[in-house]
Amino acid sequence: MTPSDLPAPTSRIAAYFIDCGLVLVYLGLLTAVTRVLEGLGGPNLFDARSALAFQGAVFMTLGLPAWIYLAWCESSAWQATVGKRLLKLQVVTMADQRATFWQTTIRGFIKLVLPWELAHSVLTTNEGLRNMEPGQPLHFTDPTSIQWAVIGIVWVLIIWYAAAIFLGARRPVYDLLAGTKVIRLSTNTT
Repeated sequence: MTPSDLPAPTSRIAAYFIDCGLVLVYLGLLTAVTRVLEGLGGPNLFDARSALAFQGAVFMTLGLPAWIYLAWCESSAWQATVGKRLLKLQVVTMADQRATFWQTTIRGFIKLVLPWELAHSVLTTNEGLRNMEPGQPLHFTDPTSIQWAVIGIVWVLIIWYAAAIFLGARRPVYDLLAGTKVIRLSTNTT
């Protein structure tokens, strides 16, 4: 396989959703293990006494493993996550070389950890969230709260990422800052 031009934005989005599916499978397994441990009299890993402790537990059990998955896969010989590999995409440097673990760590932090952890922070610091009944809609009572600022930042990041994929050089901010790009592989060997 030889590198080809940049992939269509839909290929990148499809690869992202495949990888999100893998994270959801992991989350399901983590939830099952947590329930089994609780049933055996063990502690609930997510029964934190404060929003900060809950945020830390979520990051350590979900955010950090997902970040390591991205960085490790994209700097490995595959140069791709499972989703990218299935869609014949690779992460490379601007010189079409294999990205370093450091580059893919930066890329993963800006792509995944930053927006996810900001979103988790908003949810875990909402006082009403801890006392919500199942099915009750999420609401923020104070429109001047920091939560609204964080929600705004998350939406700006999402729009910025999406616009960068669809416009111009089709390189999102995380690729620009990490010095990487995603390429499409072709089966032609020239």
